[in-house]
Amino acid sequence: MTRIAVRRHPERGIYEREEIDAILDEAVFCHIGFVVDGQPFVIPTIHARVDDTLYLHGSPASRMLRELAGGVDVCVTATLLDGVVLARSVYKSSLNYRSAVVLGRARKVDDEEEKRLALEAVVEHVAPGRSQEARAPNVEELKATLVLALQIDEASAKMRSGPPKDFEHDLDLRIWAGVINLRQVAGEPETAERVPEDIAVPAYVGDYRRPSPNGAGSRAPGVNEGELSRALVEASAAGGERGVRAVHAAAAIRAFRDYRWVGIYEVRRDEITVLGWDGPGPPAHTRFPRAAGLCGAAVATRRTVIVGDVGADPRYLTTQTTTRSEIVVPVFAAGAPVGLIDVESEQPNAFTSADQQLLERCAALISPMWRSERTADDVDDTVEAAR
Repeated sequence: MTRIAVRRHPERGIYEREEIDAILDEAVFCHIGFVVDGQPFVIPTIHARVDDTLYLHGSPASRMLRELAGGVDVCVTATLLDGVVLARSVYKSSLNYRSAVVLGRARKVDDEEEKRLALEAVVEHVAPGRSQEARAPNVEELKATLVLALQIDEASAKMRSGPPKDFEHDLDLRIWAGVINLRQVAGEPETAERVPEDIAVPAYVGDYRRPSPNGAGSRAPGVNEGELSRALVEASAAGGERGVRAVHAAAAIRAFRDYRWVGIYEVRRDEITVLGWDGPGPPAHTRFPRAAGLCGAAVATRRTVIVGDVGADPRYLTTQTTTRSEIVVPVFAAGAPVGLIDVESEQPNAFTSADQQLLERCAALISPMWRSERTADDVDDTVEAAR
């Protein structure tokens, strides 16, 4: 605790992991500080957090990563700027911010599967949903990429918020004082050359946004995204019957946004079956043909399906009689759809691109549920059926 204790303005120090995780998750990139032969370096790089591990990636030719892989103590920082604080005096002017510091010694990731998952996490950290669409790295590209892992064992955060804190004797000065609130907003996407005209801008691009401490949509009180991620990672990595783990995953997703009903389905060669669900009752169809329903549409197109009025969509298979709108997100393993997250609402047009981004992130987190338990023949069958 001594190394990570906030000494200046200790009242601004934060040591709760969920708060630290939220800052690391929202920040697009971080800075890594280290010392080589007495010379200090501070280098920016992209990171991604998976539960208690912070992954850093780059080229094997990078001096920074080569040195860190050799076992150098590091300091990783991430900072979010929330506002410019203008006091009546220059001395009392400041910034509103949230920052996190992680100390430790990084290790090189040599296991190919862990490296793939780490790079997928980095992609999802930068652009949630992108890893399900973009081509995955091949063997040569994996070899050309160095990935480091840093355990989040020593970490703290610091935050300033609120108005300026002027001296009492300055309060009567006829000078404007207050806060210029800042937020990161995405501009219009710019399509690259040679993209076919019939390829639409994906929803996760057109409505790009970073995770926010206030969240988008109706996040349930007392539940944060760090807790959701941990719950899904634990459900995916735990041993035991996959159906039980699917129930835990569905319950975690439902609690996070106070969704009405959440189901986790498995995609087989010829059919789709329910693995687990959380909500007012079981689905009307626990097993149906692979091509049927909105679930079948998500499998066939390999894309998220959102329907604002299920009564007007002939593909809809009744799950709950009161359902008005639905979103179905495919889960991928070995490049093929192996599962589905199905969320339903009694309100029409209940789901937005914010829900899509969240659920696509959840799909990436629960993907190991299939990788860890399904046999090679199971996955091969699903890949073959997807062709």
